[in-house]
Amino acid sequence: MEPLQQRFVECAVKRFLAYGVRSVTMDQIAQDAGASKRTVYELFSDKEELVRACIQYFEETRSNEATAIIAESENVLIALFKIANHHLQVFQYINPLFFQDIERFYPNLWKDCIYRNNIEKQKEIKKFLEIGIEQGFIRSDIHLAIAARVLLEHTNLALAPDIIRHSEDNRRIIFENLIINYVRGISTDAGLKLLQELNQQSLLKPLNN
Repeated sequence: MEPLQQRFVECAVKRFLAYGVRSVTMDQIAQDAGASKRTVYELFSDKEELVRACIQYFEETRSNEATAIIAESENVLIALFKIANHHLQVFQYINPLFFQDIERFYPNLWKDCIYRNNIEKQKEIKKFLEIGIEQGFIRSDIHLAIAARVLLEHTNLALAPDIIRHSEDNRRIIFENLIINYVRGISTDAGLKLLQELNQQSLLKPLNN
C-alpha cells in the first residue's frame, strides 16, 4: 500500500471504528487526512473499496499484534492470556455499528472478508497449537485442523460486539467459558497445571472505563 493510501486508510479506520461506516463521509476522511475528496477517489474507486482496505488493515493489525505477543511470551498459554486481554481491551472501544454497517450495506464484502479472514486465522491458530504441542502444553493426539476451527469459532463469539460488555466480571466469564474451558480440554497435565496457575494470577487486566 502506498503511503498516501495508508494515511487515508488509517484515518478512515479511526472514524469507522468510532462512528460506524454509514455515517462517515469521504469528505470527513479526506479532511482528516489533510487532502481533498478528489484525491480519495483517485486512490479508491468508491467507498466500498476503501472499506475493504480498512477491513484488511484492521485484521492485519490484529494478526501482527498477536504474532508479536506470541513471540515475546514465555509459552503459548501465557500468550493466550495476553492476546485475550489485548483484544478485549481493543474491542471495547469499537462501535458495534462498524460491523453492523458492513454486514448490512456491503453484504458481499462482509461475506468475502469473513471467509478470507477465517481461513487466515485458522492457519494462525493451528500454528499456535503446534507450538503448544512442542512446548508440552497441548495434547499431541488432537486433530489440529478441527481443534483450530473450534477455537476460531469460540474466539469469534468471544469478540462479538453483543457479547463484550464494559464489565470485569462479564469479561472474565467470556474468557473462562468460551476460551479457557475449551483449551483445558486439549491440554496436557502440564498445560492444565499452568492454566490453573495463570487463572489464579488474574492476568486479565481491568477494562479502561
